[in-house]
Amino acid sequence: MTIVVTNSGNAALHISSATVGGSNPSDFSTSASACVATLNSKATCNITITFTPLAAGERSETITLTDDASDSPQIINIAGTATPAPPTTPIVALSPGSLGIGTITQGTSSAAQTITVTNAGGAPLHISSVALGGASPADYVLTNGCTASPYAVNSSCSLSVSFAPLSTGSRAATIVLTDDAPNSPQTVSLSGTASPAFTAGPAQNGSTSATVSPGQTAQFNLQLTPGAGYSGTVSLSCAGVPLAATCQAPATIQISSGNPTPFTVSITTTGGTAATAPRIQLLPGSPFAALRATAAFYAVVILIFLLVGTARRFSWPRTKRIPLALSAGAFATLALTSLAGCGGGSSSVTTTPPPPPIVTPQGTSTITITPTASSLGGKPLQLPAMQLTLTVN
Repeated sequence: MTIVVTNSGNAALHISSATVGGSNPSDFSTSASACVATLNSKATCNITITFTPLAAGERSETITLTDDASDSPQIINIAGTATPAPPTTPIVALSPGSLGIGTITQGTSSAAQTITVTNAGGAPLHISSVALGGASPADYVLTNGCTASPYAVNSSCSLSVSFAPLSTGSRAATIVLTDDAPNSPQTVSLSGTASPAFTAGPAQNGSTSATVSPGQTAQFNLQLTPGAGYSGTVSLSCAGVPLAATCQAPATIQISSGNPTPFTVSITTTGGTAATAPRIQLLPGSPFAALRATAAFYAVVILIFLLVGTARRFSWPRTKRIPLALSAGAFATLALTSLAGCGGGSSSVTTTPPPPPIVTPQGTSTITITPTASSLGGKPLQLPAMQLTLTVN
């Protein structure tokens, strides 16, 4: 643009300075110094203005002429509007930029919600990955519909996310997009709160503590109360029972949304009993002992007859044959006794002392009942254990 300065008076005009100012003087190029001169009557000079905005929006400057005219100084106001330059790179726009899902029951799933991803830039958008992150990514289910890169200018794709908490309380996560836009990666904040899938506690008129004597059984009447929308199978395990005690609890319990389900846990203790009578054990002899003894007997008898016969053959006097027979008989008796005791063995009786009785000791024990269950999608839930108190007097 050109501004013409004219000396409309009858005398010479002396312009001493031309000063540039205002809000955005750097956005304008001005040749005001060309008019710092003396203008005769009816003479003119030209000031050239070039607008080169450095930012978008309203931009302005001023040119102040100082001279010897009666209305000095004269102020020239210059203004221009700059529109944003079209981008030359992809720009990611997310709608919405965050999701607050509210409160649902642990183990269930919310309705899917949609996030729209738009390329608002001036070049194709290449999305390399979409993933869950943050504190609790396992509590959300993401379906990625942005897999057809590149995306042209002003085109869009969709992400679907649902809240499926595996733990209770406040659960936060993020969806992270990685792409070739200048502000990559972009994130979408996710938040939700989970109430328990079920609560465990005493049934009506039941208790989580019991006192028994050794040998008695403690009964704990309990129940599971499922939260809204949760149904499934709960498995139970028992730990922490004292010495010589056993725990009996249902292996599985079927629960249904909002309906309390009772069950019983029994702890059976062991008490003192009368001393057990000694055990008598009969040790059998060898099955060949009698046979060996009989054979030995006949062998000795034959030996005696031979000795006596020999003595008679040689005409031993009667006084010698009788002692010989008696000696042979004594020898036979001694031989039979030795053979019966050593050769074949005999039955005998032994007494085994009874083992000491095992008794559940006195004291207080904490019995831990651990539940196990899955979400409606088949993933394991994080569940608190239930504590029972058993006192044995």
